[in-house]
Amino acid sequence: MAGANMSGELRNPARNIPRGTLSAVGFTFICYLLLSFLTASTCTRFLLQNNFLFMMPINVWPPFITIGIITATFSASLSNLIGSSRILEALAKDNVFGFILDFVACGTWRGNPIAAVLSSWFLVQMMMLIGSLNTIAQINSVLFLLSYLATNLACLGLEIASAPNFRPSFKYFTWHTAFIGLLGTLVMMFVINIIYASFSIVLCLLLVVLLHLFSPSKTANWGSISQALIFHQVRKYLLLLDSRKDHVKFWRPQILLMVGNPRSCCPLIQFVNDLKKSGLYILGHVKVGNMSDFVIDPTLDEYTHWLTLIDHLKVKAFVELTVSQSVREGLQHLIRLSGLGAMKPNTIVLGFFDDEVPIDFFQKSSSIEYIDVWPINLFQPDDNDPFDTTSLFMLQLACILKMVPGWSHKKQLLTENSVMKTPANESIDYIQRVNQLIQEHCKNTTATFIYLPAPPALESSEEEELVYLQYLHLLTKLTFDLPPTILVHGVSAVTSTTL
Repeated sequence: MAGANMSGELRNPARNIPRGTLSAVGFTFICYLLLSFLTASTCTRFLLQNNFLFMMPINVWPPFITIGIITATFSASLSNLIGSSRILEALAKDNVFGFILDFVACGTWRGNPIAAVLSSWFLVQMMMLIGSLNTIAQINSVLFLLSYLATNLACLGLEIASAPNFRPSFKYFTWHTAFIGLLGTLVMMFVINIIYASFSIVLCLLLVVLLHLFSPSKTANWGSISQALIFHQVRKYLLLLDSRKDHVKFWRPQILLMVGNPRSCCPLIQFVNDLKKSGLYILGHVKVGNMSDFVIDPTLDEYTHWLTLIDHLKVKAFVELTVSQSVREGLQHLIRLSGLGAMKPNTIVLGFFDDEVPIDFFQKSSSIEYIDVWPINLFQPDDNDPFDTTSLFMLQLACILKMVPGWSHKKQLLTENSVMKTPANESIDYIQRVNQLIQEHCKNTTATFIYLPAPPALESSEEEELVYLQYLHLLTKLTFDLPPTILVHGVSAVTSTTL
């Protein structure tokens, strides 16, 4: 690993590291193999077991062994000292440990990390205080094998993630060789010493977790392998998610919330986050304009700010932005194109249009106890079907809301499913009386679910604007001076009414 540790000093690391590493390993392997064969052929069993310096009496000139020991020790120690100091310097420059290694980054002279070399030397001296070369050798071997294990694990992860930019030039490399190297180093660690191996692995995992949680550089854009692995797994399982196998028993809300002004919609974003019940949650925003008027996509710069908002509110949501000539057209685009595969929104949430002047009020929070549900079409009470799609959808949403820890102490109140009959053509007086009826029952209500009738169907477009304005006016009168109100209209079944 000496070449890899000093990769910053090499002209062509991709070429020099493989050649140098393989040639060094091959040469060392041949020397050790010949030495083992020759000593086993010429020395007795007793000599090999009881004399650690058996090479001196059998050598042509005994001082050769002393010179060899000194040279090998000096070469290995110097190589490891320089390599480890370069790694320590890189950790300091990347701010992995924060201010702890600031002195290392500052102690560089003419490109040489003097402070890192002295720090590495001091750590080596601390290990030497153990006083037993056999113990030091075992610890040293376990730690070296742990570094090899981490290298093989990284290569295995990159190969499994199928990252296009990971193209090792070593033609014999596959995930099989990385796995064999990983398994081999792990086994050898425990063969050397079970206690040292277990302790080093636990310490390494603890260090990784602490760095992940508290490192100042955790926001650095290094290209985390975890994102590549997550993408690989998510894509695989998303392909297994088949929309043709959906069943109403496992229905869950997959919500698209249209947000106009994020500053004024934060409470709504958090409320809808409570309604999603581990389902898909998308924040949609339409930027009105013509795409041909922009040189680049205007939503690119805004996207980062939306992600910052999600992090600040601590909601689990995705963001979809689009450019369209009108909000209505943009909403239609988002409804059809949001999501991926079988994960498509099935519930659209819109903030109710409100041009009234804000009014401050005070209400004692301890008196708010109920989630109020009105599962009846208040515009057409003659159509009294308690099991129609919208009524069941309202009850489903109210039940989901009550499952959320912040809402679990609220009582779900199902208001009596009957109101006064009215002519087919609703009047303002009737809607106001219904509003008064709801107010009488919602004094202690924290959220009210009300049946949202479908907009009136028109045969001609001439009276479209007038009828729709009247429809919105009736809804405004219906919800006047009520607690937080959710108008619900269902299209498809969300629960099964049969066994």
